[in-house]
Amino acid sequence: MLKGLQGFGNNSFTEEGREYELVDIIKILRGGENRRTLFQDLCEDVFDRRLRFAEFDCLPKGSKLTYLFGKRASAEDKVATFIRDSGKRVISSDFQVSPLIKNALSEVSRTNPISAKLGEAWTRQNIDSIDISPELIMSEPWQSKVWWKKERKQQALMQVFSTCRQKLVWYGAPDIVLLSGKNIFVFLSICQFIWAEYLRSTSESSQIFPKGIDPLTQATGIHSASEYWFRKVRAEPKGGDDRHRFANVLGTAIRDRLTRDKSMSYPGENGFSLPVKDLEAARHVESFLENCVSFGVLEQHSHTSKSRSRGQSQKWFLSSILTPYFQIPTAHTKEPIYSNIEDIEDWMCSARVSSAAGVSRSKLKKKYISNPIDEQLTLNFRGGVED
Repeated sequence: MLKGLQGFGNNSFTEEGREYELVDIIKILRGGENRRTLFQDLCEDVFDRRLRFAEFDCLPKGSKLTYLFGKRASAEDKVATFIRDSGKRVISSDFQVSPLIKNALSEVSRTNPISAKLGEAWTRQNIDSIDISPELIMSEPWQSKVWWKKERKQQALMQVFSTCRQKLVWYGAPDIVLLSGKNIFVFLSICQFIWAEYLRSTSESSQIFPKGIDPLTQATGIHSASEYWFRKVRAEPKGGDDRHRFANVLGTAIRDRLTRDKSMSYPGENGFSLPVKDLEAARHVESFLENCVSFGVLEQHSHTSKSRSRGQSQKWFLSSILTPYFQIPTAHTKEPIYSNIEDIEDWMCSARVSSAAGVSRSKLKKKYISNPIDEQLTLNFRGGVED
């Protein structure tokens, strides 16, 4: 196959780097996983242009995205806004520890449920190696462990909402941009769903730019957008049903792992990693994962594993917009699960992916045969009020 750009009117080919340079617009806008990109600016610009085109009255100056949706909401803000009496239910009922330590953690939870949940995880991790007293718990030593706390805060938030039998929430401009996964079409759809929910809940004129949209309305709109994009997976051609079932199996497995891990020993379990050498030897897995990335079900990034034996690796996460549906953290603050090909094959067989049928027929007889779609999460937001 001839490579390069062919000149007009002749058969000669130009040479990249000498006669021309390739500019990857997608790479510029999306960038790497952690590097700041132009996507935030793109969202601001598109949002501003849409509002001006709609001819809203009295548009504010500065970031209209932040004006309408608000600044970043901390984990503590989300608990305080959506969960009533959370301090009474944060500590796990099955936490086998002395009543004095458990009471100390409960006391911390009265003022800071997130800190109490982190304290439970810290206690589980250290109770066999150091002398933990109620006085030590009340001093909250985990608060000084900046990176340890940062890596586990979203998992703690998820566990607090789960323990209190509530659904995890997303709201605020930073959450909306994060959930967009650097895809401007996803960003626009999230805004549309939130706006539709706002119009259903207000009597104000639709031409008056609101002074902020409340967190409950945003959270409900975001979950509707996430449901929409998950349904859309099935409607896509060339294996949409397979990808839909795989996403359901993967999302459910990730949530179960993060919920059960009360010691928060591995907070990066919202994604998985495979060595490149193993992936190249399992073409059926590589092809299926590439297909999932192409259709926006998974996000893929290269990374260097901390384990030298694994060598260069690739890591995958569920598409950011799907995380509200599966109630798992969106941010990637820790290295993902170090998986192997057999793990992925198990998920594929559990999802009854057609390309996995010939891998191991015996796997289809395992417990994975149950249909996880029948156990789909329900969405219920009533400002923290349970049924």
